[in-house]
This record gives sequence, structure tokens and C-alpha cells, in this order.
Amino acid sequence: MDRTRCKTLAVLALSLVLCSGCACMNRDNRPVLNWLDKGLQHSFVTESAGTRAVAAPVFIPLAYAAFIVDTVAVHPISAIPEAADHTMDILWPGSQSTEFSDIAVFLPKAVLTPIFFFGNWALRSAFGIEELS
Repeated sequence: MDRTRCKTLAVLALSLVLCSGCACMNRDNRPVLNWLDKGLQHSFVTESAGTRAVAAPVFIPLAYAAFIVDTVAVHPISAIPEAADHTMDILWPGSQSTEFSDIAVFLPKAVLTPIFFFGNWALRSAFGIEELS
């Protein structure tokens, strides 16, 4: 095999391995798609193969759109409160021993807060990590 094919296969394999742990693969992280699925479960659309075939051109793009909305908007937004709570728990646990130590660590904490929050949020959004310690 030439180098281009090897690189392409390596990138494809790496993508598949990384996607297996993605948040979008967890059913709990797809509320819009779950709502659509639940709504269609006992409707006239699922009664026979004929109605499924007729409805497929409408519902397949709708399901893809719901999946994209869940992946790009709903789950990342729902990860914000947990990331913020975790950031506050780790970086701002309360008062240190003295006022001087509180003043001394304020600036480093203030600088690290957005960096820590973004990293925490990115991990929770991309991989659906519920509990970080």
C-alpha cells in the first residue's frame, strides 16, 4: 500500500476509536433524538413496512437533524453547569488559612479558572464524562 492509503486508513481507524467514546453515542446525551424516537415508536408510521417506506424520506433527515442538534447544541449546553460546579469546587474551595494566602493565590486562580472550565467543559461535551475527580 502506498503512504496516502496507509495515512487515510490510520486516520479512519483513529476516528472510529475516538467516536466510540463520544458523548453522542450515549443515549442519555441525545434528548432531542430520544424525544423524536419516543414519539414515532407507537405512531402510524411504525405500523407497517409500507408506511415506514413512505415516511422514510421525511423522518431520516429529521433524525439526522435531531442528532446534530443534540451533538452540537443540547448536550454541550447541558454540560456547562457541571463544568462550572467542578471548576468552583477545585479552584475556589473556600478560604485558605489566612487573608494573605487568599490574596496571594487570587490572581493564579483567576487566570486558571477559564482555562480549567473550558477544558472541563470540552471533556464533558465531547466524551460525556459525568464525574471528574
